[in-house]
Amino acid sequence: MEIKIDINLNLQNINQIIDKLSGLINKNIPNTSIEEKSDFKSLNNKSIENLSIDDIRNKISSLSQIGKVSKAKEILSKYNATKVSQINNQDYEKIYNELNYELSN
Repeated sequence: MEIKIDINLNLQNINQIIDKLSGLINKNIPNTSIEEKSDFKSLNNKSIENLSIDDIRNKISSLSQIGKVSKAKEILSKYNATKVSQINNQDYEKIYNELNYELSN
């Protein structure tokens, strides 16, 4: 498959270009396999009482990899934290669920 896009790069339209490219990429990505879907489901259904700070770190890392660093920071700041080590363990479940939500959108 060949995708041709004429792009005139400047600071004013860079966001439009990114949106256009991501839309093209999303249209051309095949559906995930059943195995991948079941892996995702099992991660989302993780037992809440077994959540650890590493689970939160992994979710934040996943968000960062898809370009949602600012969203991860926003979620942390909502719980008065600027880094993962500052998260109150009573908030793990809420933060984990918010991160999962962002990963699915």
